[in-house]
Amino acid sequence: MFARLNKTWKNKHVTIQTKIKLYEIFVLWVFLYGAECWTVRNEDERRILTTEMGWLRKLVGGSRRQWKN
Repeated sequence: MFARLNKTWKNKHVTIQTKIKLYEIFVLWVFLYGAECWTVRNEDERRILTTEMGWLRKLVGGSRRQWKN
């Protein structure tokens, strides 16, 4: 399902606000629903945060280096 959103994330005609709403509705809720019965270790938490940041970077179409001060 997440791979199907790649076209939307890359589309320059879709606003970032719309992409964020789609992310919150489709990605975040589905991900959290599946994770509600997990026992989360430190390693799991690190991987989840890394994955989430990757999705958000793809969503806005930039790299982390562009946002560094």
